[in-house]
Amino acid sequence: MIGITTPTALLLPDDLSEDAWRDVGLDIGGSRNASNWHLGDWWAFGENHHYGTRKALVESPEWRGPSFKTCHGAGTVARAIESARRRALLSYTHHQDVAALEPALQDACLEWCLKTNPPATRRELRDHIKEIKELGKPRTDVQAREYAKHWMAEYGSTLTRYQREALDYAIRHDPIQAARCCDGELTCTQAANVARANSQKRVAQHEAKQQADHEARHADHANVIPLHTEATLDEGVDELMALMQAIERFDGVHVAPAHLLHHMSSEKADEVERCVLVGLRLLKAIHSTWRGLRPDRSPHAQAIRR
Repeated sequence: MIGITTPTALLLPDDLSEDAWRDVGLDIGGSRNASNWHLGDWWAFGENHHYGTRKALVESPEWRGPSFKTCHGAGTVARAIESARRRALLSYTHHQDVAALEPALQDACLEWCLKTNPPATRRELRDHIKEIKELGKPRTDVQAREYAKHWMAEYGSTLTRYQREALDYAIRHDPIQAARCCDGELTCTQAANVARANSQKRVAQHEAKQQADHEARHADHANVIPLHTEATLDEGVDELMALMQAIERFDGVHVAPAHLLHHMSSEKADEVERCVLVGLRLLKAIHSTWRGLRPDRSPHAQAIRR
């Protein structure tokens, strides 16, 4: 047979022609010793090089090997798990069960199988994968962070340094994405990229909210007369009553204070304006505390009512 065969791989030369590839497939199909790994690598090689209509080949009279479905499934597993990451001590079906997971989780599960002697059975592996997925559906950031940290402590040694850094970034900035990575839904790089994008989005939203709050406060300050805490209720009432008396003494002219200022000297107008501002802020203070006043017993309240 052309190429190099091992118990877990079939390595074909990259320049293999389509006819030669077809002959290798026929040899595998007619051999009793060929493994699913050989079949899968051969099928994946043909897909990568776009060789012919593979379905037509395996359904032709000269084909004596497995069905199209079996060949396609073997090719899928072979592409998902490169030859360098296959474990010779584990069966092909062990690898088949983890093929749909993210590569880092594939390696972690296969290594978990080898922790015992003899290795874990396929049923035990499936239960382990199911447990990981059930635990990997956290609802809150706290749960997701704890889950991802636990996963890193158990399986982090199977990751490359770059993968560990990417997953660690996701754990710190977006634990939900880190948990998805641990479940095999995202790669470590994808989790870090999504976490970075979400973090930037949250920062932009926070800055926009701060800007809106600042503008709202600025508008309020421009329209509301500030209250001076050192002015007591009694002092404010006295100044307001004095303002009312001053207006009544102004030649009997009853006009709004804003119009009244035009008929006064600048010095007198400043004094009246000061009284007006004090009175307005006092009215605001009285309004906020009105329920605490008893009109029948408070002389200031009665005076204001008059």
